[in-house]
Amino acid sequence: MPEDEGLRPELAMYIKRIGDMRDINKHGRAVQLCDKALAHEPQPPMLNVILNFKGDSLYRVGRKTRDETLIQEARKYFIESLEIDPHDHNARKGLETIDFMR
Repeated sequence: MPEDEGLRPELAMYIKRIGDMRDINKHGRAVQLCDKALAHEPQPPMLNVILNFKGDSLYRVGRKTRDETLIQEARKYFIESLEIDPHDHNARKGLETIDFMR
């Protein structure tokens, strides 16, 4: 997507709904919405936003349920985001949370 096109309406809708679910601590639903948003093949920087939302939501569900598998899955999304943009502060913070602050 060329930069001047702006955010496609379907992605804007998913970003808003993901944020709404995260605001009310429905992180499992946020993960589902992230999957739907990713199916629309977003481009950076929106791709990074969605990957970070998914990583953070998975981490929160994993921490709440004490499911190490979900926490490690979350880590993969943060790494994927950093592979796209090595300077992504949110992805780096997510990895630090998983690796150093548990």
